[in-house]
Amino acid sequence: PNTVQNRAIRSFLGVHRYASNVAIQGDVGWKWPVVRRKLEMMKLLKRLLLMSGDRLTKKIFIWDWHHKSRTWSWYVRSVLKSTGQDAVCDIDPSAEEPDIDFNTLFDQVDQELMNVEIEKWHAEMGRQSKLHIYRELKTDFIPEPYVVSNMSKSSRSFIAQLRTGTLPLMVEVGRFQQKKREERTCPYCKGETIEDEMHFIFSCPLYANFRDDFMDRINNRINIANKSNMEKMGIFMEHSIFGSFIRDCYYKRSDYIFNTT
Repeated sequence: PNTVQNRAIRSFLGVHRYASNVAIQGDVGWKWPVVRRKLEMMKLLKRLLLMSGDRLTKKIFIWDWHHKSRTWSWYVRSVLKSTGQDAVCDIDPSAEEPDIDFNTLFDQVDQELMNVEIEKWHAEMGRQSKLHIYRELKTDFIPEPYVVSNMSKSSRSFIAQLRTGTLPLMVEVGRFQQKKREERTCPYCKGETIEDEMHFIFSCPLYANFRDDFMDRINNRINIANKSNMEKMGIFMEHSIFGSFIRDCYYKRSDYIFNTT
């Protein structure tokens, strides 16, 4: 049910199909399709309950509501019960003015459904080892600043790749090459250090000039002197110039590897 939405998110973020669904869903913060579908069922329930009793559609609904098989009404009641709205299950569908505050009902059902899905999201995020940096950066299921900011597709893509652990560094490429983590070393540092995201951004001397320029530009906007590297990473991702910095470093990396092989 999430396939189409995930494709749309990947296209917007500029990441490939191996990017974690958990990470891309978390960064855009969209409602899951299953939640939207159930909310639409609640809206249809409202229409049916408020419908005139002399209409054929209403008569069929009343029959369906009292039927014991797994009909549409049975599924609606299962959603209501799972979200703590048991009282609504006992209403008389033939009543002309049902005693229901539909706005409150919709809000509470929406919140409970989202809480369930967010709990699943947190659990799945904890199971994916490649998201170790992402877990440090991401705590709440809300749209990330880089997603809602007006930045170029290129900058957004490189930030998204770094966040989701899909930027083609050795820590990721080595996974497909069946290499142990300790063997996924930086091609420039000659096997001394694992080439992961933190090494790429903060340590590798190959990008020293780009890094110095980037740090100067960031420091002109916000003081990061007393921040940890992980805290700095979170701050960087709110700025489009971080995407440009990642892009420049990655292209330099590609040129270096091409010229030395």
